[in-house]
Amino acid sequence: MIGTGVYRTEDEFLEEFVAPEDREGVKQRAAQLIAENHGARLAELREQAHLDQEEAARRMGVSTARVAEIESGRDASLNVIKAFLLAIGYEDVELTAVRNGNRFRIA
Repeated sequence: MIGTGVYRTEDEFLEEFVAPEDREGVKQRAAQLIAENHGARLAELREQAHLDQEEAARRMGVSTARVAEIESGRDASLNVIKAFLLAIGYEDVELTAVRNGNRFRIA
């Protein structure tokens, strides 16, 4: 709803506040910030498990640089996030979609 301050979609919001030529860049930057936030949260969870990056890497069977990359948000695939969480001590990791009360386990 343009001009009301209530937006049903991201595009409605961008249409009101961002020049057309800048919209794609704004979307890309927003996605980058979200990924960085997710990576930072993974780092927090690792620290709460009292593990350093070296130990997380050893448990995952990857390099410390790879763990740093994951924690920076540069790889947010579900498989990588699941492997990371299992390596830092989570017993199970699942992604469930819910629609109209129906649950579907995805991963």
